[in-house]
Amino acid sequence: MHFIVANDNGNSEQKIIINGDYYRHPNVYQVYYNEPVEEQPLETVMENLLDNMIVTIDSKAVSQTPWTYVIGKRALEVSNTVRNMNIKRAKKHEEVIPEINTLSVLAAYATKKRYKEKKAIEHGEEIKVDVTMTTALPASIHNEYTKNEFASVFTENYHEVKVHFNNSHTIVKLNFNDVKVVPEGVPALFNISEVGKENYRDDGLFDEV
Repeated sequence: MHFIVANDNGNSEQKIIINGDYYRHPNVYQVYYNEPVEEQPLETVMENLLDNMIVTIDSKAVSQTPWTYVIGKRALEVSNTVRNMNIKRAKKHEEVIPEINTLSVLAAYATKKRYKEKKAIEHGEEIKVDVTMTTALPASIHNEYTKNEFASVFTENYHEVKVHFNNSHTIVKLNFNDVKVVPEGVPALFNISEVGKENYRDDGLFDEV
């Protein structure tokens, strides 16, 4: 598989587009200490997989040893205390939550996509994914050093994610071929003000109503 990804790790929500499919969820996680045992029809599980993410992540970008996490909406359902972005630090490139939640969403999406293709999925099935991603850092901290540091977290580490469902799991191996890190808000600003090829809008967008 090959994913083209646009990824916005916001303070409250993660908004992500994968191969044209848009998904948003609370940008939170919690360490999970229970084995997932809930049994549901597989079709239902796969349909709602991105809202019920339980994953085990093996990546030095996250931790020296694998840990299991609940992500997003599922984390809010199972835990009264979740971990989110520390906005007081204002150093998103040093936070671990962008890595945890990005790897989780991509792995869950890959699992769901594989099921849609085959209408079945094997226990422990291995899925390999190449990723080309654009993401962002706040303009106040975006510079040559921080953007390279943030990108290298994805491109220079091995990422393996077990996606748990029912009493089974997939193993998703994510390889980030290219990661571009832009200042937050800048792509939207250019999209509003320009129409491409350095030509500015002249279509009434900024006319008073």
